[in-house]
Amino acid sequence: MTRIAYLVSSAREITLRDGNRHPAGYSTAQALKPYEHFEAAGIDVTVITPRGQPPIADQYELSWFFNYPKEDNDYLASVVRTFAHDVDGIRLTLHQSTALGLAAARRVAALLQARGHAEPDAHRTVSAAAKAAWRQDRPFADVLVDDGSHGLSRRQIQAAVDAQRADSQRLAEERHARLQAIRGFQHPVALSSLTDADMEQFDAVFSPGGHGAMTDLSDNSDAGRLLLALHRKGAPIAALSHGATVLLSAPERADGLWLFDGYRMTSFTDEEEDQTEVGRLGMAWRLDVALKNAGAVFDDGPSAWVSHVVVDRNLITGQNPASTDATAGAVLKKLRAPTPAAGKGRRVRHLVHEYPRARTSPTHTVHAFLDAFARHDVDAVMTLVSPQVSVSVHPLGVHRTGAEVLRQVLVDLLRGFSDLVISVSRIITTGDVVTALFVAAGTQSADYAGAINQGKHLDIDQAWRFVVDDGVITSVSAYWCQAQLYRRLAVKRYDEIAIA
Repeated sequence: MTRIAYLVSSAREITLRDGNRHPAGYSTAQALKPYEHFEAAGIDVTVITPRGQPPIADQYELSWFFNYPKEDNDYLASVVRTFAHDVDGIRLTLHQSTALGLAAARRVAALLQARGHAEPDAHRTVSAAAKAAWRQDRPFADVLVDDGSHGLSRRQIQAAVDAQRADSQRLAEERHARLQAIRGFQHPVALSSLTDADMEQFDAVFSPGGHGAMTDLSDNSDAGRLLLALHRKGAPIAALSHGATVLLSAPERADGLWLFDGYRMTSFTDEEEDQTEVGRLGMAWRLDVALKNAGAVFDDGPSAWVSHVVVDRNLITGQNPASTDATAGAVLKKLRAPTPAAGKGRRVRHLVHEYPRARTSPTHTVHAFLDAFARHDVDAVMTLVSPQVSVSVHPLGVHRTGAEVLRQVLVDLLRGFSDLVISVSRIITTGDVVTALFVAAGTQSADYAGAINQGKHLDIDQAWRFVVDDGVITSVSAYWCQAQLYRRLAVKRYDEIAIA
């Protein structure tokens, strides 16, 4: 059975910049949700604390605004996305997403639909009100009441806001109760009691967040032993939010550099910290700065409080509470990845779903193309392509015709990333035109597209547009963002040394 070392802080407080102490602990949601994901996957989860003390929940993290029900949270995300065309133009603070009552948007929309409004109209109404509240720093309920065109009373609107808050508080309490019922959280294993041989028996380590981790996991020699034992065998090392502080305990390599020097990673950011209770009181040190100073290539999300996960080789890090589910999912995906095939120097991983190869529709043809590409089977890809296929790879400036042009594009890509994995997120078909949205991820193994090989793990969003005629692909247009590529390579300017 796969075993995960679930390393949780057992700290009760954190020392502030002025020397005063403030209550701290682990984050309930960040500790519970990954634990349940791993357990549901049949993994043996061993809860570990530095000295075997039962961990305690950070009372601040038990606040209602860190525990939105999933339906409210997802709907709020859909509303926030209407605030600006580009996510970089949205700066949603913790104050705005909590004190203004924006999380009640789904419930207000339901009231509007009950009054006969169509779902898209209800969404537009609450989105406009939420955007006004966000811009003006006014309560969501007040903006809606001042509008009045929707026919809802203040009492109805306020009742929706209050109900959302009450449900969030109940969810916080329920999550805490579920954690308390887990035996490992009452009787954890002491990290200090584990021998090096014991540590080597684990297949991964996961450290959830909460400010407590900054007290007892940031300079812990036993944690350093655990990280080294797993790193030596390439096992997943995962940390979420403040849990990434455990990485600072990692020892130096033989060359004198930090074990994770040059690795891309993320953690709770300064921007997010400035909005927390502890951050406003004044922390003795900040995590993202400490990781950068240690040698991390820090990769934060496009804005605060959005889900952002970074995977670099065997290191998996999540930025904040919103990244909890995605971080756990990345760990499970890494644990399920097959080992290298015998006699081959690279790993070949398949798409999650096998798609039919029948050429009954343009969609099926493109699915077959992507499946073969995911298997690194260029010959199989070329059987689906016209000899005179039109090929455009916009970031590379390639605009030519011929099957051999496409073959060379694919071969070069697989040479540059020999463990390339294709994760398709969406297929859009309009007549004979099929657009595939996917993430191409892999560890750079050769120079590619002007980027000198740095051996970094990259995950690049891509969009490929296909034209299919009678089951044969006649045109391929590939798009990806070079700025994203260079950011993943930690290159700040296109003329820096990492670019040929």
